[in-house]
Amino acid sequence: MLFFMHVKQAVKRMACTCLKSFLGLFFFLPVNDRRILLSAYSGDQYAGNVKCVSEYLREHGGKETELIWAFKQPEKFQDVSGIKTVKYYSARWFYSMLTAGVIVTDVGVHRFYHKRKNQFLLETWHGGGAYKRVGINTHLAHTFSAAEIRSRLKAMNEVDLFVSSSSFFSHYAIREDNGYTGEIINSGMPQNDIFFSDKWRRRASKKVREALGLCGYLVLYAPTFRGEKIDGLGIDYGFPYEDVLRALRERGKESVTLLKRAHHRCIMSDRSPEEVIDVSDYPDMQELLCAADMLITDYSSSMWDFALLGRPCMLYVTDLEEYERERGICTPIEKWPGIVCKNNEELRQAVRFFDESTCAKKAREHLQTFGSYETGTATKQVCKRMMEHMRKTSGIRKSGAACEGEREKRNG
Repeated sequence: MLFFMHVKQAVKRMACTCLKSFLGLFFFLPVNDRRILLSAYSGDQYAGNVKCVSEYLREHGGKETELIWAFKQPEKFQDVSGIKTVKYYSARWFYSMLTAGVIVTDVGVHRFYHKRKNQFLLETWHGGGAYKRVGINTHLAHTFSAAEIRSRLKAMNEVDLFVSSSSFFSHYAIREDNGYTGEIINSGMPQNDIFFSDKWRRRASKKVREALGLCGYLVLYAPTFRGEKIDGLGIDYGFPYEDVLRALRERGKESVTLLKRAHHRCIMSDRSPEEVIDVSDYPDMQELLCAADMLITDYSSSMWDFALLGRPCMLYVTDLEEYERERGICTPIEKWPGIVCKNNEELRQAVRFFDESTCAKKAREHLQTFGSYETGTATKQVCKRMMEHMRKTSGIRKSGAACEGEREKRNG
């Protein structure tokens, strides 16, 4: 099996090399300093850090700034104002990638991509903290050949600027797991700026509750994916929905709704009672977090975001030993910002008897221990850095054009 996986990786590397060489033939196309190509979750969503960057640039980037979003299904996003859309892997997408002055992504870099001179590549990633292993440091990485690892590292180091949420994230996720050696901006995550504004939080919560027709106490269950069980395969997490609802009612919460949200690369195949609403298709996770009174997750970085709100978080990790053995974790789970529940009864007890102030204290201590960079100004910091690059490259081109004009006058 390992042999065939290495063969598959070798074929992919060969294809990437050929495509990279082919794209190099078009490097004569001029780079547009004001053109920005953006994508979130490999073209699946208009969301997260990239969305925040895009909307800031739409307001502050100037009339000449051209925002182009790449989607796998662009027809679903035609109502987003102020942007152009292209289909992922289409000829227009390749053209935009070759000519954009700035490229913004959140899931890593295509290995066939080779950055052109004066292009700026921003990696925002899509979650903070330091929980599960990612990239070349997962325990699953034993299936990577040495050549595959070199290819991944080479692609990652095309990045000019990597956004970080905390010192632990920089150390584990950026340096160790992604092997990135370039510049890091210690700004926090743009998508988390919303949690630092009472006005934005209230507006987001109201939006979610009105959209779903809900009131009362809201619990959000949002697990991450499991190993290779991804890309449309259904997963039954065995979550005890009825036990959680019963525990909250015993606690005195008469009106309770439980929301479930699958990881963007998964489908939740479990059955749930009527009081449970599937919000996997809701476009903005941060808005759901603003509306939620409690988060139940496992190894998802959503716990980092929710810690900024200081609300109760439960870690439902019935497969902790297996997960740690197969994938690996960065930091001891006891240091994470939630109550650890290794079975259904522990979860029921935690939900029934948790203390609000103790949960808030643990969240604060977690952020402090991990060296949080979150201040509510991440979007502004990141975009300022991008616009500085755009002004610089634009100035260089104008200066070069002026010098060429002077030479032509002298020669004439």
